[in-house]
Amino acid sequence: MRRRGFGLTPSRIFRHLKLFTILIAMGALMIEMLESKRDAIAKVCKHHGVTRLDAFGSALRDDFQPGQSDVDLLVELGPMEPYARVDAYFGLLEDLRVILGEQVDLVVSGAVKNRYIARDIEETKELLYAA
Repeated sequence: MRRRGFGLTPSRIFRHLKLFTILIAMGALMIEMLESKRDAIAKVCKHHGVTRLDAFGSALRDDFQPGQSDVDLLVELGPMEPYARVDAYFGLLEDLRVILGEQVDLVVSGAVKNRYIARDIEETKELLYAA
């Protein structure tokens, strides 16, 4: 019985490498965009009473796809009344969507109950703002 290869011709390998390079560049572009918008992010964080904001997930990896992936952010809000907390959360969410020009998934610190997901977030998060 004759074994077949994976069908990886030089042209297919080149196409895959090219796609991989594009995906890496997309992830790098999101990281650069987050860095370039750091001052605007800090301004809205101060306005909404944020004590810490971290990025995590695909925004920090090479599989981020602008227009398809959302930007995952982990937020810690300072002490405030419950109604003020709701206003701060949704105000921050809207402001970040405008600043970043992407959909934002804003996760409140401590809200993730799945220990594996929480551990992954803790291990991979990158600080964007701290009061």
